[in-house]
Amino acid sequence: KFKKIGTKLILGILPVVVIAMAVLTIISAQSGREIIAEQMQGRMKAELRAQEATIAGELDIITSTTINMVNTIENGYKSITPSALESTISQVVGGNDVILGSGIWFEPNVYRTSDEYYGPYVSSSSPELKATYEYSNAEYDYFGKDFYVLSKSIEDAQFTEPYYDAERGEFIMNCVAPMVNLRGNYIGCASVDVDMMMI
Repeated sequence: KFKKIGTKLILGILPVVVIAMAVLTIISAQSGREIIAEQMQGRMKAELRAQEATIAGELDIITSTTINMVNTIENGYKSITPSALESTISQVVGGNDVILGSGIWFEPNVYRTSDEYYGPYVSSSSPELKATYEYSNAEYDYFGKDFYVLSKSIEDAQFTEPYYDAERGEFIMNCVAPMVNLRGNYIGCASVDVDMMMI
């Protein structure tokens, strides 16, 4: 008789215990998943904030660099020699790994009355950061380029929309700032090309 009662108790309690254990296991697993998901989400948000701060800091540096270059040139562009102009651009390009190149682009006959196009450009890939004038011609016509057109409509440094440069095989964004003379007349712009994959 005792065995029958014990067996009945075991048979009655065992399924309840098994079900309770299964429910507890499911609840624990669900809670564990939620805790892990919350921790992962927290880490991802923190990482995203850190990345945003890094990118914002890098873009601020590029903006300041462009403005400083403009201030240096627009205040004395009539007396700055071509070599000093090229040297200023070279220092900008050599001073930051995310900068792919930089140029100073003058309005027609402003820097030299004999030159309709005058735009020295320094690429980070050029030997010894030597300036080129290959974009200072009617064929390239920098006056019609997006960065130059944008520079005529802004008062301070601004970034262009990102674009893919097929020649370089890189995603680029330009920081552009207008240059004005002492009378407030637009005389050209400075551009700094940024490698978006390096930011």
